[in-house]
Amino acid sequence: MPKMFMTQALDVINGTVKNMREHPTLNAIANADDMIQGLEDNLLTLYDRLYPTRKIIHRHNEFSSFFLFRLRESVMTEMRVIYKSKRRRMTVDVDGITVHLIKIRNPKSGEWDYFASNMPLRLVTDTHIRKLYNLRWEVENTFRDFTQTIRLEEWHS
Repeated sequence: MPKMFMTQALDVINGTVKNMREHPTLNAIANADDMIQGLEDNLLTLYDRLYPTRKIIHRHNEFSSFFLFRLRESVMTEMRVIYKSKRRRMTVDVDGITVHLIKIRNPKSGEWDYFASNMPLRLVTDTHIRKLYNLRWEVENTFRDFTQTIRLEEWHS
């Protein structure tokens, strides 16, 4: 049965899809890289653990937009230092681009969550990061709507 993988840019404030790409194979990084070019300047894009790559960081820098990545331990070497550090915040250089690393305790699980952003340092507070990242949940709701409500997984071509 054919499959379709989708990458979506969703305005989490207004609940509208800004851009979307579909592909027969998982192609999320290339799709995100392509979509960044069409987004407004000074826009903040929220990403889950799949996306923190040099390519995406450079693309945001090139198009004057901001990112907030949730990190996983296998992230690029420059960002991996936050996992071993006792510090909760640090700034690293990724190919000449300043990236702030943040470690925040998850209030529900008690475990640490790790984030990276190029937002101005004054905006990189625990409260602000948590509130922003929680907005990303709307993306999960949209995917649930596609797969459960309209049964996208059962469509055939």
